[in-house]
Amino acid sequence: MFKWLYKDTPRYFKEWTGWQSIRDGYVSMRKLATNNGDGIIARHRKLMGDNLEQIDAAREMAFERLLAQWGIHNENDLQNAILAKRRFRLAGILVTAISAGAFIWQAFSTPQSVLLVGIHGFSLLSILACGIVIWGTSQWRLRVFKHRRFIPFLEWVKKFGRSPW
Repeated sequence: MFKWLYKDTPRYFKEWTGWQSIRDGYVSMRKLATNNGDGIIARHRKLMGDNLEQIDAAREMAFERLLAQWGIHNENDLQNAILAKRRFRLAGILVTAISAGAFIWQAFSTPQSVLLVGIHGFSLLSILACGIVIWGTSQWRLRVFKHRRFIPFLEWVKKFGRSPW
C-alpha cells in the first residue's frame, strides 16, 4: 500500500534490529581501519609521516631559516623574542602556582557538597594543566634559542632533565 514511502525510506528506518546495528558498526570500523589508503587510520598515518618529514627537515635546516619561519629576522628580534618568552614562562609559572594553591586551599577549606568540590577541582586542575603547558612550551622555545639548534618538542619532553645537546 505504501511502497512508494517504503522504497524511499533510508535503510535504518525500514527495520531495526540490534544485530543489524552491531554488524553495521563493525563494517564501518573495518572501513575506517583499511590499509589501502582510503581509511581514516591510513590518512592519519600518512599525515604523521608527513609531519615526521617536516620535523626532520626543520632539524637539518639552518637556524637562521628556522628563525625566519618563526618571524624572527635579526638579532634584535631574537633578543625581543627571548625576553617575551621569559615573561610568558613566568606567566605560566604564576598560573600554575595560583591554581595549585587554590586547589589545595579548596581541598582543605570548609566542607562543601561533593558536586561543588568536583566542579571546583576539575576547573582548577584544568587551569593548572594550562599553566604547565604555557611554561613547558616557553621553556622549550628558550632552549632552542639558547642552543641555536632545533629539537622537536616531544623529543625535548622525553629528555627533560637531561640536556639533549
